[in-house]
Amino acid sequence: MPRRRNRALTGGLVALVTSAAFENLAATTALGAIGRSFHTTSGLSLVLTSYLLAEIVGVVALSEYAKARGPRSALRIGGLLFQAGLLLSALSPNLGLLVLARIAQGLGGGSFGAVAYVVINDHYPAEDRPRLFFLFSMAWVAPSLVAPGLAGIVANRFGWPWVFAMVLPLAIGASLITDRALATKGAHQARSFDRARLRRRSGLSLVLSASVFIALWTLSAIPHYALLAVVVPAGALGAWALWHLLPPRSFSFAPGVSSVVPLRMLSSMAFFGIDGYMPLALFRDRGFPLALAGITLTIGTFTWTAGSFWHARVSTPEMRARLFRLGIAVTAVGTAATGVTLGMAHASGWLTVGTWSVAALGMGLAYVVLSVSLLDVAPREHLEESSAANSLADILGIAVGTGIAGGMIAVALAAGNAHGVAAGLAGDAAWSLILLAACYRFAPNIQLRDTPVAERG
Repeated sequence: MPRRRNRALTGGLVALVTSAAFENLAATTALGAIGRSFHTTSGLSLVLTSYLLAEIVGVVALSEYAKARGPRSALRIGGLLFQAGLLLSALSPNLGLLVLARIAQGLGGGSFGAVAYVVINDHYPAEDRPRLFFLFSMAWVAPSLVAPGLAGIVANRFGWPWVFAMVLPLAIGASLITDRALATKGAHQARSFDRARLRRRSGLSLVLSASVFIALWTLSAIPHYALLAVVVPAGALGAWALWHLLPPRSFSFAPGVSSVVPLRMLSSMAFFGIDGYMPLALFRDRGFPLALAGITLTIGTFTWTAGSFWHARVSTPEMRARLFRLGIAVTAVGTAATGVTLGMAHASGWLTVGTWSVAALGMGLAYVVLSVSLLDVAPREHLEESSAANSLADILGIAVGTGIAGGMIAVALAAGNAHGVAAGLAGDAAWSLILLAACYRFAPNIQLRDTPVAERG
């Protein structure tokens, strides 16, 4: 357990993670009700990806702000934006305005992950960090027990807008607890505020998120295949912006941060693209009631936490590469089995829930290894940049993975497949296995610190 002097801060950070977890699980479960309300399936990926892509801008801008004004100020701004986004989501009368509200929500949510790394590095000794990341995993357990079922019941009885509204009090409370805990840690030492750098990096993040959004929107527009011509230029522009936002040599997979960051992106892309659509597949193609469709999120959270708990018990810096490889191997087995069960039109949905829980077990182990390894290898003077890059890679991986899976689902639906969501995810599982193989290949490079290199332009 993290030390007693940090008990209040630990409670605040865990509460913040809990509020974000509750919203994520509830919104994902309500996806079927949103599609039913707006009479659409193909555009639902934008409800998930708009939040994630807005997080890209929030991560970059609020990390820069935290560097100059301190993590407390950055988390205050992030919390207010997140809460305003929740309120606007609940009031949205159509899918377009819901997507815009999710963008506002994501701008605030982007602060939670990146700024938390700075707080952890500043106030927790190295030996406490694996246990703290385990507590973060545990913070998903209670929401996973309550949020999916409650979201399904609320969406059925009162309508999907109340799914967002019910998260608002929890989000406000978590922000207040965290703010008060950070207030006891003393004032942040003021630094010069490089406004030109903030504008440059915020502009790059806007270019990146807009480019990815356009590319993913064209995928959601299938079967209008002519629009796919937009994907290449949008993807190229996004790649250019990402190249200037991430640390130098990030895709060289050099030892240290240069491996942790891209591995985080690849593993997020492999796992969460499928995970985000599991409740929809169970609801639409396997006949699960909406209140029960989120069971895959509940069980997956338990097995994810089991992987995180095991890491907290046995991890040492010397064995982290082996633990990461083990986690990726387990995830690959679960993903392959899930792809098979999804591809079998008449296979039991419960079989799919079981195989995906295996994938979540492995990813829970692999994810926490990368979280702890980042703090081991990132130089303190570059921690804000490294933590922002890690969160950026995480968010981008989830967004792109979700968008690609949505495109595969759209292709399956356009082809007239009666089980289009499950069939699309089955195809996405094959793509995920390729990404997991790349993660396994470069696993040994996460342990050593790379040589600091001057940041790009």
